Amino acid sequence: MAGYGQNGSKLPRRMDIAYETEEQEQLLADIATMAHPGDNCAIAIKPLRQGTRFAWKGSVHRLSHAILEGHRFAIEHIPKGEHLTSWSLPFGIASQSIQPGDYCCNSLMLKALKGRRDVNFALPDFTNFEDPDTSASCPFVFDESTFVAGKQAETAGCNLPDTFQGFARTGGRGVGTRNKVVLIGLTVSSASFVRALEARLMPHANVENVDGVVAVAHNEGESKVQNNRELLLRTIAGFLVHPNTGSALIVSTGQERHLKLDDLKAFMSDYPTEHVPHEFMELSGDWTKDLQQAAETVQGTLLPKAAEYRRMAHPVSALRIALQCGGSDAFSGITGNPLVGEVSKLLLTRGGLALLAESPELVGAEPYILANCRSLEVARHFLMMTERYKQYASRHGQDAAGNPSGGNLFRGLYNIVIKSLGASRKKPPDVSLDKCVEYGEHVPETESGYYFMDSPGNDLESIAGQVASGCNVIFFVTGNGAITNFPFVPTLKVVTTTGRFNILEKDMDINAGLLNGGIEMQDLAAQVFKDMIGIASGDLSKGERAGISQVSIWRNWFLDESQQLSDLQAEFNFEQKDLNGPGLQVKREWLPSLACEDFVKDIRVSVSMSQPLERLPPVGLILPTSLCSSEVARLASSRLNKDVEGQAGADGQVRFVALPHSEGCGGAGGEQFETIFQRVMLGHLLHPQVQHGFLLEHGCEKTHNDWFAARLTSRGITIDSFGWASVQADGGIEAVYERIRSFFKEPHPPKALPAQALRLALLAGETSTPAAELLATLVRYVVLKGGSVLLPASSPLLTSRAFTAACLYEDLPDGLLAPTVAYAQIPSEGLHMMEVPSTANQVEILAGLAPAVHCFLVWNGKQLAAHPFVPTVHAKEGRSSDCADVAVELSNMPGALEEIMLSIQRAVHGAPTKASEAGAIDFSVTRGITSVSL
Repeated sequence: MAGYGQNGSKLPRRMDIAYETEEQEQLLADIATMAHPGDNCAIAIKPLRQGTRFAWKGSVHRLSHAILEGHRFAIEHIPKGEHLTSWSLPFGIASQSIQPGDYCCNSLMLKALKGRRDVNFALPDFTNFEDPDTSASCPFVFDESTFVAGKQAETAGCNLPDTFQGFARTGGRGVGTRNKVVLIGLTVSSASFVRALEARLMPHANVENVDGVVAVAHNEGESKVQNNRELLLRTIAGFLVHPNTGSALIVSTGQERHLKLDDLKAFMSDYPTEHVPHEFMELSGDWTKDLQQAAETVQGTLLPKAAEYRRMAHPVSALRIALQCGGSDAFSGITGNPLVGEVSKLLLTRGGLALLAESPELVGAEPYILANCRSLEVARHFLMMTERYKQYASRHGQDAAGNPSGGNLFRGLYNIVIKSLGASRKKPPDVSLDKCVEYGEHVPETESGYYFMDSPGNDLESIAGQVASGCNVIFFVTGNGAITNFPFVPTLKVVTTTGRFNILEKDMDINAGLLNGGIEMQDLAAQVFKDMIGIASGDLSKGERAGISQVSIWRNWFLDESQQLSDLQAEFNFEQKDLNGPGLQVKREWLPSLACEDFVKDIRVSVSMSQPLERLPPVGLILPTSLCSSEVARLASSRLNKDVEGQAGADGQVRFVALPHSEGCGGAGGEQFETIFQRVMLGHLLHPQVQHGFLLEHGCEKTHNDWFAARLTSRGITIDSFGWASVQADGGIEAVYERIRSFFKEPHPPKALPAQALRLALLAGETSTPAAELLATLVRYVVLKGGSVLLPASSPLLTSRAFTAACLYEDLPDGLLAPTVAYAQIPSEGLHMMEVPSTANQVEILAGLAPAVHCFLVWNGKQLAAHPFVPTVHAKEGRSSDCADVAVELSNMPGALEEIMLSIQRAVHGAPTKASEAGAIDFSVTRGITSVSL
């Protein structure tokens, strides 16, 4: 596979290791480290050559293969059937006799390495160990008769600050480390509005004592089956009363199906909401008016209220730290996690609280956690949560074993057990687990100690729960260099190795790799504790300086308690194969004569009909390969658009677009999800409106650049024309921005656009009979003139007798009204219905339809909503409004049809729509029906 693209664009190089033999004898300590002195495996501290000789316990051994940094090799003979160990605990079972110097390999790791470019050395041909069974069918056996209640660690006698400068809150809300005005979207439907409001207010938010105005925009609340309703309510309520919330605005569209403002108000009856200056707002549907009203509310009321708070000295016992890890590597459990564990101990012994999370990432580490719990009740509660998580995954046909990401596997975390053994080191052995809480459960400010919260392994989703529980500082341990940040709680990012810290110093806060350079744990922990005090007192973290943040709440899953996976497999296109059914047959009767007939046949034809267009208004697409690079992509597109603002409207001017989303790392759905994700993302990348595409990976996700490159190549597409960058491998946020900017700055030949007939997606809610007949005529007109129309399979039009009678042949056989194309599949010409796993979330419906169409038409939409670059035309009957691009009189069908088609034509050729001008855009990828957050 080619490594370089046009104009020097290059897929990031991760590994360059020779595999010739190394004859010089070395001590084991010179080439490897050990998690525990009694382990039978060591961890390479640098890339090692095949044949490297090392001395251990009086004998000299040779490495069987070249070995990656962070990967394990045997240092003892391990007979077949015996355990491989790290931290003196088993992480695998030898499937054959393993000799000292042998590369430790399981199937997950070998598969991950074979999917990477630039691993240019010979891998072992066979695995030599198998993973422990972590499925729900193999529960952890807890012998309660051996349980001994643990004791909490005693206060360390080092000289540390005992106060920080924070914002006192009343009503038991605690002490804030930030004072933010928080704009909360109740569901995904109001996400684009709060983002637009944040952008509008940002230039005016420089108010004394206020740390900014931030949007909390998430993707939840609009699925057909809202199984995470309780989680959503807990999380949003927790955000509202959080000590870092100086004031808040909660926004609803008023059109939500499952979660309404009244539901939230009722749920929060036991929360101290009267101690938080806040307002509720239900959107009217007039975007401009609503945005103005919201801005006035924030500037006139909420900002002044927040500005009344002042920083004052408070005891460190008011600090509550969230403990997280992401983009983990083999050294996370050696340096980073133990370091934040020691800081946690320093805090909790001074009256503070530390909150561990991520249930699947403690599966396999149960013996370690259970060895020191405050009581048998706490031990039982912890084990219930991990076993419950295994059952939850099993119901969806998944296993906690699916948790390790591609980056985890690449950097030495072979399976969930070894990942969990390292993750558990955020709790030092002498620290007792005091209590277990549910996701987002409010923890009273009077409580302290070391807690565990049930949550998924997805970093962003887990952090949202910890914040909702009241954490006011986040410690995020990362081996690869994850750049996660939360909007209103500062994040301290802890890197596990000095080499990685040096690459990403501009984006990382703490170098835990110093522990491998001779610095003692107690000294570094004391320094990090002081850094935490500084951040809590108002110093900006690296993430805050970078200006990116993201929120994702524990995502909805489709199955409820009454459903069985086998039932869905029988009634749904479970494997997500392409559906190649014929289009629906439309009636071939009278059609009005319209001026836009040639446009339907060839979308390049201009509005005036006098000049053909060479191509559609071009888009420069920055495609994040996972959720963790999404905000960097959004930031880059915003900067690039500002650079060309003065040239806006010039002929051929490229508009830059990003597609931030919440997938690619924390959802386990097997091939079904991968197929959906691939179709959506590649469909957008190859869309005719995209002039040039740039793929931006985080670096530790499963769907990394190599993953996308392999799939493009399998389609026969040359990857050299695309841009490529890696946040982690290329040096961080600013470094990849320069790569993106350079790629788009270079001249590129325009992409040729062959003659294409119009492909239109039609979305409509409940319609009157005249409106249904108008839309039926519109569909027939486009199809019979050579174009295509797509309807989501959930469209109410398909159950409207007025629409089907006016559009389709009446002798249509029963059962034919079934999806004819899969989600994000490109259809043949004609009228098609697209399968949509998320039947109520319009943002995800748009994402699935977009790869297949040139334009959306939304009829009588209650709220403005648009795709990031496929034009979205809003039409309605009656008088014009700020929410409609075209308003028509149904009594004059030919005239109404002409007006709608001309509006579509103008939009396709680059005329702004009401939604695009307002910024009412959003993007989200469905996980399908069985994917879970692992």
